[in-house]
Amino acid sequence: MTAPAESFTTLKPEFVDLRNKGWSYREIGEKYGLSHERVRQIIGPDATSPRAWHDRKREARQARTEEISAWLEAEGPVARNRVMETWDLTTNQINDMVARREIPAHLILLPERERPDDFSTEDILDALRRAWANYSSSHPDSSGMSHVSYDRVRRTDDPSPALVNTRLGWETACEMAEVPSGPATRPKVTYASAWSDDDLLRHVAEYIEFCKEHKQRATYLGYEDWQRMSGGTHPSGTTIRNRMRQRDEPLMKWHEIVTAAMRLG
Repeated sequence: MTAPAESFTTLKPEFVDLRNKGWSYREIGEKYGLSHERVRQIIGPDATSPRAWHDRKREARQARTEEISAWLEAEGPVARNRVMETWDLTTNQINDMVARREIPAHLILLPERERPDDFSTEDILDALRRAWANYSSSHPDSSGMSHVSYDRVRRTDDPSPALVNTRLGWETACEMAEVPSGPATRPKVTYASAWSDDDLLRHVAEYIEFCKEHKQRATYLGYEDWQRMSGGTHPSGTTIRNRMRQRDEPLMKWHEIVTAAMRLG
């Protein structure tokens, strides 16, 4: 009967040394009268084997992703560029971790899509002026043009209402074009005077908590859906973006608003 593996454990250093010199399990077994499987059992996890290297790499990756996940849970939602800078990651690495479900995707705020700057500010203002001329002639009793009305009368090659909102904000753009902005969906006093800037950020913070609870990414469009589901008890996304700006400064990006809301909380 072959001796149990335990009786050869004192030979493990010799076996490991031979493995490091390039010997196979079978060659070591033949030298000592053991099967290659018995040699493998005695050596245990083989630091020189490809499998062991992959195991160590997998363990290191798992430890790192767990650390990143814990950080996101504590700090998130966090803009993707901050994740990249903090953990020295590329976009592809983050996407890979998300695809493998190694880190919580809902706590990473994606940047707004970069689009070619096809329209200058003056192009936008000219489009608003043309649209108002058309709209006011067909609606002589109208006191202003909303972004919905603009979308109905604008030319197909004019900037979209979403682009106007993103670049300038609807009311600001209309003011710059000397075009009266149309009535809001709800009374403007609800948006402008009832809430302070801190109040607006608190609504965003409430939305962020909703997203964390439901493991959803805190996006601008998601806020709009959430606001509509609330039955109008929260300010619209457009109102928040138009208000969350410094005088004569561009609109704050959504992830900047989210960060400000978390800081307020």
